[in-house]
Amino acid sequence: MIKPTNTDKEQLDIFLKQVMSHWQKPASIFDSYTTQRQKMMLDRLRLQAQIMLIVGLAVIG
Repeated sequence: MIKPTNTDKEQLDIFLKQVMSHWQKPASIFDSYTTQRQKMMLDRLRLQAQIMLIVGLAVIG
């Protein structure tokens, strides 16, 4: 017999928890600094990945 699962509901709950965590204000200035530093590092990583993709395609081409 097939047991009903709530995977869609669980996935939606996980997604909403992630969204809500981004809306919360940091508790202190140190948390704010940590958040800003993490965002900066992710932005730099994204830029480096884009540059590597362009260079890789240029080398292949």
